[in-house]
Amino acid sequence: MSDERSLDWPRWVWFALAGVAAVDVLWLALTPLSLAPKDIPTLVRTVLLCGVLLGGAYHFRQRPTFFMLLSGIAITLGAWPLLRILNHLTMTIPMPIADGSLAAADAAIGFDWVSYVLWMDAHPFLLRATEMAYQNLTQYSSAAFLLLLVFKGPERAREFVLLFLAAAILTIVLGMLMPARAAMAHYAPPPYLFDHVLAGKTGTECVRLLEELRSDPFHVLDLQHLPGMVSIPSFHTAMGVILIWCSRGKPLLFVLSLAINMTMIAGTPVWGAHYAIDILAGTALALGLILLFNWQAAAILAARLPQRTAPLHGV
Repeated sequence: MSDERSLDWPRWVWFALAGVAAVDVLWLALTPLSLAPKDIPTLVRTVLLCGVLLGGAYHFRQRPTFFMLLSGIAITLGAWPLLRILNHLTMTIPMPIADGSLAAADAAIGFDWVSYVLWMDAHPFLLRATEMAYQNLTQYSSAAFLLLLVFKGPERAREFVLLFLAAAILTIVLGMLMPARAAMAHYAPPPYLFDHVLAGKTGTECVRLLEELRSDPFHVLDLQHLPGMVSIPSFHTAMGVILIWCSRGKPLLFVLSLAINMTMIAGTPVWGAHYAIDILAGTALALGLILLFNWQAAAILAARLPQRTAPLHGV
């Protein structure tokens, strides 16, 4: 049976969620930016639902699986709109557009974005598979949480939620430093080059939003239309690596996760219009968090082990 202490959510989770919520509220209160009035009731209902789920979770604290199911859903459900809002708010900061630097980094490592997309366009089955994987990250991340809970236990499901939350927050914080219009808009290849790739479906919808956020101080945020705006690091890539890592130890689940997430990552330059350097940065972010979390877990475990009494001299 799981140690209850090992399933407690670390304090940083609650501080992080409260901090993101506070930044969102203060930013909207102190600037002309606003949230669509129709979204206020949705946020209120979300907060209430999260409260009910957390109340139920701590009621079932003696039953680790139920505790993790309810509290994990509450944390991700509450975090998602808060993080989306924060992502769009941070894109109003007038940092220099980074497409030139990102394209130069790709050139330095020998990656030709246009050639890659043309190759994908010539393989429509692969193109469709990558689109399905990329566009459904939220759905199969939710499924992965449930599968991890059932087949690997509450500790593994907890690890997944913690890595997701940390990766999402760091992606937003790092991403606001290097906003980009995305590779499709930067390279602007003529549409006649492609038979299957459509520019309007490859991340370019964010270009208009980015321009509005940077130029319109009275921009209204629509909760139903807050796509991810970060170019570097690639959040999809980070989540792909995290999902693969968390599926370890269960061969069938691991192989399935590896296939889906490698397919998604392969489609990231197309459907997210990401540069290769974005993908490398997303991979580095995920691996760094995995190493950090494992180091922390090992340190906590070592602290809980009973200290051995040093042997007497000469015994």
